[in-house]
Amino acid sequence: MKAHVRPMLVAAAAVLAAVGVAFAEDRSPASLSPAAAPNSWAATATLGAPSKRFLQRAVWTGSKMIVWGGGAESYNSFGDGGLYDPLTNKWKAVGSFNAPSAREANSAIWTGSRMIVWGGVGFHGAVLSNTVYNDGGIYDPESDTWTRVAALGAPSPRCYHTAVWTGSEMIVWGGSSKAVSSPPTDYHDLNTGGIYEPVSNTWRPISTAGAPSPRDRQTALWTGSRMIIWGGDDGKENDLSTGGIYDPVTDSWEPTSNVGAPSGRDDNAGVWADAKMIVWGGYAGDHVTDTGGIYDPVADSWTATSTAGAPSARELVNGIALRGHLIVFGGWNGHADVNTGGIYDPESDTWTATPILGAPSGREEASAVSTGSAMIVWGGYDGDHNVNSGGVYTPPNLSCLGSRGCIIPAQPPDQVRIHPRP
Repeated sequence: MKAHVRPMLVAAAAVLAAVGVAFAEDRSPASLSPAAAPNSWAATATLGAPSKRFLQRAVWTGSKMIVWGGGAESYNSFGDGGLYDPLTNKWKAVGSFNAPSAREANSAIWTGSRMIVWGGVGFHGAVLSNTVYNDGGIYDPESDTWTRVAALGAPSPRCYHTAVWTGSEMIVWGGSSKAVSSPPTDYHDLNTGGIYEPVSNTWRPISTAGAPSPRDRQTALWTGSRMIIWGGDDGKENDLSTGGIYDPVTDSWEPTSNVGAPSGRDDNAGVWADAKMIVWGGYAGDHVTDTGGIYDPVADSWTATSTAGAPSARELVNGIALRGHLIVFGGWNGHADVNTGGIYDPESDTWTATPILGAPSGREEASAVSTGSAMIVWGGYDGDHNVNSGGVYTPPNLSCLGSRGCIIPAQPPDQVRIHPRP
């Protein structure tokens, strides 16, 4: 595992890649982005924004981005957040009454009307002073109120796990039961999980029979009927190229094919686009990479993504799906944080660079959401300090790819990573 990502002093904290998807109708670029011109960036306001942080979680509600939690540079975690309206370019604070305790490396998903926060780790002023959680809260942005997630039957405490939204339930899986390990080869990774039903406020367990091996920072996506898990780190500094498909109806697992799969990695971008999973970039064993793959769960087959014209190799990169395309931005290239990116067209297997003019500063572990017409990037670590700046990227007029190209995730995967605490 790369030294700059996992030190946490002498240890590294594993990283969450995750959040679920709920399909929603596509929205017009004019209605949800302050950037009027195609292929341009517009800065997000810092006035009223949450304080500077990394490892925060973000979800897209259909009209606003909600940011919550995260880590400070002082081994403290945040228990606050904000709602960002890209139409007005204004922020509003998230209520704190009855909110979960301060934390980072938790999961957050959008149900269609509420945000569910669960798990994670809270730091209390020192690297060894931390608590790994198995509780959470449900936030209603309309009433600005929190309610508690049931503790009875919940999965064991964990951080850097993944969560997806099925349309009626949240599936939590994997992660690390420890936030700090010395030496950094004993994070006690998990291959257990649970399914949470918010209407009844109840949990039920997930079978481990046939499940992927324990891991953290894996990619997790919802296909519309099943959850795909792929890649990640095994908690012992080994990057994985294996995965599994989980059916919550039958409570059963099937392995993903290894034939033609990308090399083992973590800290990559991963999205669900036009009925396929696209993974790109990340840290592959001992180096950053600009390679990737497209996984078809119906055919159980992989196709490599082209490297011609691809963004430079990087890890800790953000990625969203938009109209069947993958858009990536930022990350760490092994030497510095970058503010470059690219748009990948899986039908033509081609890349188009995103503009640098007006782009946010180079950063890693930022939040990114898809509005259906634009990409919002916010927060993260710029190589020296945490930031609370961001940008809204309106891409060129992209054609809709495939049968589901213009049915986009209302809550896209949010790749959020961890940097070395000072």
